[in-house]
Parts: sequence; C-alpha cells; structure tokens
Amino acid sequence: MHASAASDPVEYLYAPEGLTGETAQQYRGRAHPVLCFVLVSAALRVDLLDDPHRARFTFECVVEPAGEAASQEWTYDIPTPEGEIAGVHAWDGVGTLETELQPTEGKATRLRVRFRQLVHQAPYRFHYAYVAPVRAVVSTRVLTRMVVCSGWLIFNIPCDAIRLTIQLPRGSRLLKSAPPGEVAVPEPRWPQVRHAPERLRSLETSHWMVAYHRRKVGLPLYVWTASQLAAGLVGWLIGRALDGWMAGP
Repeated sequence: MHASAASDPVEYLYAPEGLTGETAQQYRGRAHPVLCFVLVSAALRVDLLDDPHRARFTFECVVEPAGEAASQEWTYDIPTPEGEIAGVHAWDGVGTLETELQPTEGKATRLRVRFRQLVHQAPYRFHYAYVAPVRAVVSTRVLTRMVVCSGWLIFNIPCDAIRLTIQLPRGSRLLKSAPPGEVAVPEPRWPQVRHAPERLRSLETSHWMVAYHRRKVGLPLYVWTASQLAAGLVGWLIGRALDGWMAGP
C-alpha cells in the first residue's frame, strides 16, 4: 500500500485499509492456542530494510514451564498472510530449530517453533526471525525520501520484561519516534531507537512509530555532490542579484 490510501500518514498507518494483514483488534478477537509457558522476558528487534515497506523481525524469548506442564513447541501468530512472509528461521544455543508456517482463521499466519525436547527446566532461551511487510508512508524527493512507519508488539500470554529495538536503515537520520525512546548510534549513520515498554498483559498491544530521512539507496555520490554545489551556486547568484537591486543605480 502507498501513501495515496489516506491523506494523513498517522491515520493511514493505523487504519484497517492500510494493512495487508490483521489489525490489533482483529488479532485479539480470534482464538489463540494455549501456551504451557511463562514468558519471563522477550526482546524484539525490527530491522527496517532498504525497501521501506518491509522489515526483519527478530524475537528473543526466555520461557519457563507453567506449573507441571511441559511443552516442546512455541507458537506465534504473525499478523500477515503467509505469501508475504520470507526468511523464517529459529535457533537456540545449540543450533537451528524446526519451524512451520500454517494459515489461521483470520488474515494471519501461525509460526510453530519446535524445540529439541520438552521444556522441563527454566530458563530456556530461543530466537526466531522472519521478514514481513511493515506499515509505511513514503514521501519521495529527487535525492532523498522521508519514511514514516509503524508496528505493534503483542503476545497471547503475559510478559514481565520487554525490550524493543527499531533499527533504521544505514545512512538514515531519525526525525521522530513515538513513544519517545533512547536513541543510540552503535555505528556511524546507523541509528536505532530503543524502548522498554511496561509489562504486557495477555493480548495487550504496544505500538511504535518512527519517522526518518534517508538519501536514496544507490544514488551516486557525485550526483548528490553536484546537487549541493548547484544549490550553493544558485543561492550565491540570487544573493548577488538582491545586493545589486538593493544598492540601486
């Protein structure tokens, strides 16, 4: 979807017609599988890609068995149709874990991660990742583009400790984030925004939004340099003309 879908970028990002998958309300309104775990902590890193309409989502989860129950599988519903999801994989401290995608009753896809054995003892740490669409409004200029994108984090069981990191594309300049977060630049011209939402209840949603400015990918440096020189020359000529006009005959 593109910005023409609505005049207000914020309205577009949260309106159902701005989504290819489910809204948070639709997500909460349908049945979810029962997980026999306590979600001790979770971290989500969202890497915004060169394509402003897609992102890589990487989860790190630490779980404990719920009471006497033990399970060998984790499920997570991705609010996107299966055909738009790519690069799915999962792993733990030993190596790769088996994954499977299944359609759900709504416009979402159920990701199943199978562990090596039943989780009897705590804690157990594992990761899973995938590439999926992200809601975005893009304003394109000759040499640059401004992007506003948003998303949300949700689990169908409570989580006491949450960490959220939004990694902007390399060469970006952050304009604004909501809610305001800690801005870090671990590498030059590669900013990220870090949030620590409060405890999430079951099916409670934590929204995020970022706006950033970036030079177009693949634009030769000499083109950008020439544009800056041309702009400077035009400004100098206009200044001289104004000086002459104000000086009079």
